[in-house]
Amino acid sequence: MLSRMLTNRSYVFNEGAWLGFGQVDDHWTIGPWEANDKDSALDLLKGAIVDGNDQRILVDVPAQNTRAWDILTIMGFEVVGKTVLMCRGLLPDIAFDNIFGLASMGSKG
Repeated sequence: MLSRMLTNRSYVFNEGAWLGFGQVDDHWTIGPWEANDKDSALDLLKGAIVDGNDQRILVDVPAQNTRAWDILTIMGFEVVGKTVLMCRGLLPDIAFDNIFGLASMGSKG
């Protein structure tokens, strides 16, 4: 399911984190983005983003990862929408604290 989208992604990484990114039409998307800790995630994002007010960057962040929200707020991101993670049956054992950005943009995925 993800192979088509991930083929068109570039990736950066450091010792504790990695993220994929790509340009879609007139904006950039970040994801998937995974990190072992907040510092690794922040260092990686700072190194990956080139400052410029004319660039729109979207990240689909799990609401359960408040560390991601903290980092993105520090970097000047703002909430522009809400989606709900839905599951039928038992929720899989997902470590949301390590997921800073999902692979797809919610309904855009």
